[in-house]
Amino acid sequence: MFEKGPLCGPIFENYLVLEIFKDIKHKNRDTRLFYFRSNLGRESDLIIEDRINKRVIFSEIKYNKTARPKMVENIKILLEKEKEYQVHAGYDISGLLLYNGDGKGSYFGSIYYMPWSSFLKQKV
Repeated sequence: MFEKGPLCGPIFENYLVLEIFKDIKHKNRDTRLFYFRSNLGRESDLIIEDRINKRVIFSEIKYNKTARPKMVENIKILLEKEKEYQVHAGYDISGLLLYNGDGKGSYFGSIYYMPWSSFLKQKV
């Protein structure tokens, strides 16, 4: 029922954010997590700000098994706005789609997609 119900996407998103939070706390990293939604409805499910390595990742989390460029359209726009306003000047800025499939790759140059399980195996 979980895999097909209307709440599977939001539950999956919450699970993944909590796993990332747990990993950061366990490793005692200077990393902050944010959610962002603009007044125009542009959102990033998770913004990961690594203050030690000066890196910010705007993330989209999807339960889907197939990654599609349309899934990261909001991230693309948010990255453009970030560059325009330089909120994190001096930081490496990128986008990331975490999903339930197998493949890795990129869209629009600086937005990567990868299985959520692969992301959790690497350092956050």
